[in-house]
Amino acid sequence: MNDRPGIAQGQETTSAARSADRVKAAVRAVLAPNVRDRVAAVGFAVPATLMMGNHADQGVLRALALAAGVVLFSLPIALGRRRPLLALGLLLTGLGLVGAADPPSMVAGLTALGYVLWPLAAGPYAYAALALAVACAWTTALPDFRHRGGAVAFTVLYLVIWTAGHALGIQRRQARNRVEQAATDERLRIAREMHDLLAHGMSVITVQAGYGALIALDQPDKAQAALTTIETTGRQTLTELRALLHVLRPVDTGNGPTGTGADVHLEPAPGLGELRRLVDRTAQAGVRTALELDGPLAGLPPALDLSAYRIAQEALTNVVRHAGIDHAHLLIRRTPDALTVQVTDHGGGAGRGYRPGHGLLGMRERALVHGGTLDAAPLPEGGFRVRAVLPLTA
Repeated sequence: MNDRPGIAQGQETTSAARSADRVKAAVRAVLAPNVRDRVAAVGFAVPATLMMGNHADQGVLRALALAAGVVLFSLPIALGRRRPLLALGLLLTGLGLVGAADPPSMVAGLTALGYVLWPLAAGPYAYAALALAVACAWTTALPDFRHRGGAVAFTVLYLVIWTAGHALGIQRRQARNRVEQAATDERLRIAREMHDLLAHGMSVITVQAGYGALIALDQPDKAQAALTTIETTGRQTLTELRALLHVLRPVDTGNGPTGTGADVHLEPAPGLGELRRLVDRTAQAGVRTALELDGPLAGLPPALDLSAYRIAQEALTNVVRHAGIDHAHLLIRRTPDALTVQVTDHGGGAGRGYRPGHGLLGMRERALVHGGTLDAAPLPEGGFRVRAVLPLTA
């Protein structure tokens, strides 16, 4: 019994919220651009009809021309945002018709032209629309240009409208370009991440699988170790891939498996602190790597730390896949001004620098993102070197 007042109060709150939502929806519908344009068209048609009706008592043809003019002047206002070129065509037709029947009534059409000029100024035909509008304004001074007051007034009005509309169009295009560029950059970043982690993981798995197949009968213990390496590498690759794809998932609502609550075991993005594990995995793939650290690695910006790790990972992956050698050298040097990542091998991959694939291109893109440089070229004495220099900004 004591719960009924609370239930009733909750129902009243829900009803009030629904009523508020309906009011908001109605307001949004009324304020929609197409509704505003229609209301403006009706609001324009009423005074235009009254004004032009005063000149409609001088013959049936003139009355019909002026009535058609009211329609041709009002309809473009309703179409201006959605079909600006069609609206402009209707207006010009109306101006020509009304100008032939009753030139003073062209004032109504020139006023409507200012409304249509606004969306045109933001589009690709902005300058042509301005020139055409100014030309229409100066037709009111024909034939001898002695009465230029109306032409000057409409010219100033059109310039103000056009300038504001054109500036708004530029601002919107720039904002749209920024959004598109951000989306492109994000796709490239994800593509680089997926390429780097999958290329390295699959290279280790492929090498170990081939090695295990060769020794499975003669050395089953080593074949078992190769299978263990494949399992470990696969799990690590899947963990990193899951963490990467996590950024593409919907925002966590706390109510479903798609939110962050379903991924409580996600690991942070790798960095240079994971170099030892990277070197171990590369050794399992058949390439022993001498790791040389010169300078502290703590305190690096997270994005730069990840990029440096991925560059080292991709360079070592290329050694595994192309060098045909069982050892390499990895140097990480940090100075006050820059972080250097360098991978050197003395294998037989001398031709790799001249036809860079996705890996080298991805490494170069990572360096450029941070304002750095990447050099990848064969060595004169044989072998290959990848050297990235990433500036450390204050």
